[in-house]
Amino acid sequence: MTIPTARRTVLLAEDHADTRMFYAELFRATFDVIEAGRGDQALQLAREQLPSLIVTDLSLPGITGIELARALKGDAATAGIPIICLSGYADADTSNAVAASGIDRMLVKPCMPDDLLAHVNELVGPEL
Repeated sequence: MTIPTARRTVLLAEDHADTRMFYAELFRATFDVIEAGRGDQALQLAREQLPSLIVTDLSLPGITGIELARALKGDAATAGIPIICLSGYADADTSNAVAASGIDRMLVKPCMPDDLLAHVNELVGPEL
């Protein structure tokens, strides 16, 4: 007899609805998806839902992806949640700010779906 396990959850924080919809569909095969269009909304949802993974854009209204990561990594209840940042910015200053924030991975947009899923699997493991 197999005991069912809870599905993993990804919190997707992206202010562009079409991009958010694309990534949400990508994740729905193996994750329950929580969506946020604002950084402050993502912070609230992360604290309430405790997702398995957070995928965030850097440029978000409310608070930025970097501010989101700092808040979550500074809170014992959410510090262990892996965070992947998707960004169109690839300069050294952005990379340094991302690293200092506690974000686990930074991927440059456009990011190929297979590349994103490979990083997800490295951080949270493949589907059970």
